[in-house]
Amino acid sequence: MAPVTSTRSSLFDCFDAGDICLYGRNAKRIDGSSCFGSCFIYWLLSECGLCCLVHMSKRQALRQRFGLREDGDDCLVTTFCSSCVVCQEARELRFHSNSSSSVVVLQPKTIRMDQKFAPEETIK
Repeated sequence: MAPVTSTRSSLFDCFDAGDICLYGRNAKRIDGSSCFGSCFIYWLLSECGLCCLVHMSKRQALRQRFGLREDGDDCLVTTFCSSCVVCQEARELRFHSNSSSSVVVLQPKTIRMDQKFAPEETIK
């Protein structure tokens, strides 16, 4: 598990975002959930004011994945500030996808030309 750090953006930075319909895309990036299915369930539950029921677990998974401390009570922020929370999560995912890219360079295997190899066994 990663060390505990703060999020890279404030909960209320959502006012800087142009697209607030991000929950499905975030869910897909957090744990591979279906973008359409997540959007549909979120929309359905938000009509009843219960989107926090599915959103809390995604937020907790995001925090656990990147070792982030809790900004506030997940139940409260996903219930009363859901648009801001979704935008914050999108920014956090964008930050971690940009910062976690790494290049792996492998050294080629060295073969000595003066090595003698044992003859292959013949099949009898």
